[in-house]
Amino acid sequence: MIRNLATMLAVILAVGSTVNVLGDEAKSSPPRGHIDRDGNVVDEGLAKSGLKRITSLRYAVILRKADGTEKAVDEARHTFKIGEEFRLVVEADTQLYLYVFHESAGGMRSFLVPDRHDSAGYVPRLEPGKPLTIPQDGYFEVTPPLGIERLMVFATPEKRPELTSTEAFTEPTQLSQSQRQQLKDSQDRIFNTAMNVNPAKGRPERRQLSGPRIRLRGMSWQPKNQPGQTGKTVVVGSYDDNDKPDLFLTIPLSSRE
Repeated sequence: MIRNLATMLAVILAVGSTVNVLGDEAKSSPPRGHIDRDGNVVDEGLAKSGLKRITSLRYAVILRKADGTEKAVDEARHTFKIGEEFRLVVEADTQLYLYVFHESAGGMRSFLVPDRHDSAGYVPRLEPGKPLTIPQDGYFEVTPPLGIERLMVFATPEKRPELTSTEAFTEPTQLSQSQRQQLKDSQDRIFNTAMNVNPAKGRPERRQLSGPRIRLRGMSWQPKNQPGQTGKTVVVGSYDDNDKPDLFLTIPLSSRE
């Protein structure tokens, strides 16, 4: 389990200033420089492949060490321990709306972004080259029960109202087993709709595209000025001018004693 651990703003500013996750090299690394802020392919060489639009998101999981400094960890290899603190840093290469959910080891999901306590339901819009830290006022802390949890990230060129259903993404603390299953089924339907997945086939459906779509995962970058900091880039592309591809990312979080 993870919980939001708020700390004093001065501490966050001091610690955050020591980590440059993206660095100068990431500012010019692909696909940045090959697309405009709306995701349209502007690079002539890339355009020859037939690609019309690209949605791209960079991210890093940042661990707070015992001495208060931070380092990026590979979430696929790192095993968290009780009491460890971390946060997520994301940066878009295009203008994107951001939705982030926490999935417990039992498969239940809850809001992280937008903030479920924000009555206005503000959905943050990422601007190219401007990192966003989650949470913005502290860290997530690893607490029991341990196991495999996930952060589920949707980055979309347009707002997806179905992803802000407070009825489907409430905290399931006082629910019976059958009620929890009903709630999970409702969440599954919403996610399948958002990801354009046909549950019977278990894969994305084609949406009147003039050609196939591409999806590249795990493209990595390592800033020269911060050799200890690494992150990942996820890219989704479309060969259709009218298709603005949404990006869906699952970040596993494994923990044990």
